[in-house]
Amino acid sequence: MDSLSLWQLLAVFAIFTWSGFVRNALGFGGAALSLPLFLFIIDEPVEILPIIGIHLMIAVLITLRRSYQYIDWHYL
Repeated sequence: MDSLSLWQLLAVFAIFTWSGFVRNALGFGGAALSLPLFLFIIDEPVEILPIIGIHLMIAVLITLRRSYQYIDWHYL
């Protein structure tokens, strides 16, 4: 992933942005819908899957921070 050209980096940024919107709108599916698009740019899924995992962890932390006050702890 170190040797990506400028258009590939811009495409990766655009796909991550799009997958963030998909995840925020639907609540799921950002990784499932973005992985096939990444495979058009980067031929090795082993290189892109850790980045998708980090992206999802950041999204979960943001969601948890926003929704923490609404957790019904007695129900859990």
